[in-house]
Amino acid sequence: MNESKKYIFVGKTLFFPKEKILVIGDLHLGYEEALRNRGLDIPLNQFEEMISELTQVMDYIKVRYGKIEQVIFLGDIKHHFGYLASEKEEIKKLLSFLRTKNIEEKNIIFIRGNHEKNEKNGKLLDYYIVKDSAFIHGHKEIAEIYASEINLIVMAHLHPTITLSDKMNVKKEKYKCFLVGRFKKKDFVIVPSFLKITGGVSLSEFSDEIARGHDLSIIPQKELENFNVYVVSEAGIASKEGALNFGKLKKLR
Repeated sequence: MNESKKYIFVGKTLFFPKEKILVIGDLHLGYEEALRNRGLDIPLNQFEEMISELTQVMDYIKVRYGKIEQVIFLGDIKHHFGYLASEKEEIKKLLSFLRTKNIEEKNIIFIRGNHEKNEKNGKLLDYYIVKDSAFIHGHKEIAEIYASEINLIVMAHLHPTITLSDKMNVKKEKYKCFLVGRFKKKDFVIVPSFLKITGGVSLSEFSDEIARGHDLSIIPQKELENFNVYVVSEAGIASKEGALNFGKLKKLR
């Protein structure tokens, strides 16, 4: 359980027990097809793996905390800036899956990400507010989220990961993680991408040179250095809750 007990980490998702809200980061449906189009031999089973993992998370929450009332997707639900037929089909399957979990469509919130910037679907929101918490994608500034009544801002977009190595710096492994910290007098939680194969740039190896010319996020890299890193637990269903606190990002560089 997070120290504030306002939210908990469950796998790669964030759950608000009091409000019964499940928050999911970048899905990038269709990403494996994009990789195959570039000549990479990626099996087209990522959607099934994603549904399997999401099932485990939701079943765990149901047993431990009861019914999930609302699901919030933090943008970049699809990968291509246009819509592929396969992406449309996978979104339909995703909605069908959520119905089997008794989540009504009116309680499914889609935030607009940078990959939906040209999408004119009226169901996409630039931000969503529940009580004192705001939910955004994180690629552009939104004035409303800094209102005085907002204490917590939850975002995605960064696909945060860190690279950990042994003492000899021989063996290196990349892990998805949450980032938790403060920016502009607000508490922030940055959620990792949910799709397994979307790793992102390792923040422990990140540099200004890599960042130059890229629209990374609304939080500058120098501010992220003071965020705490919580590495996603890869344990089984019985240990889905929680993440390992590795301390400040700047100490992992």
